[in-house]
Amino acid sequence: MVGEGLTYLVDFIGAMRNARTGDMVLAKVHESAPGVRITYDVRARTPEGTFELVSDDNFRMSYRPAEGILLGSEGSETPRQDRRPHFPMTPPVLAMFSPLDLPIWGGPRDNRRVVSAEPDGPGRIRLILGPLEGPEDPLLGGYAVVDLELGVVLEMRYGDRDYVTTDIRTASWMPSF
Repeated sequence: MVGEGLTYLVDFIGAMRNARTGDMVLAKVHESAPGVRITYDVRARTPEGTFELVSDDNFRMSYRPAEGILLGSEGSETPRQDRRPHFPMTPPVLAMFSPLDLPIWGGPRDNRRVVSAEPDGPGRIRLILGPLEGPEDPLLGGYAVVDLELGVVLEMRYGDRDYVTTDIRTASWMPSF
């Protein structure tokens, strides 16, 4: 990536560093794929550093990156606690609120890489994704559109799934859901 693409990527990284110190973000994320429609309510970057989601079918997940603690539940199961060094990627919804933690940067645990960056309207950057190695394949690629002020992925095509963030608002503090 050279020229303007590199400039946009540097702008993106600077904006993400600033967003990590911002207010808590509340939003809805809509996931869709053939035969799949799920909506998540998300609270991200809470004062205690937690990222949380609740799906419309009552799946809950809470992640504390600083401690590597993931709490999840499925239906009435007891929440589990795992020590994990990276954001949970199934679903990738929580990492959409910390884009530098998405598995798209070509690291050893990643399955995509950013192949270019371009503007996508005022205050937005589109990251074009490709496979880790080999020629670009649209089925293995995708994209992420990031709001630079909030540090949130607004739209993402990841694998065979589309994610769209709506109803975004910021808050200084709110009690748990």
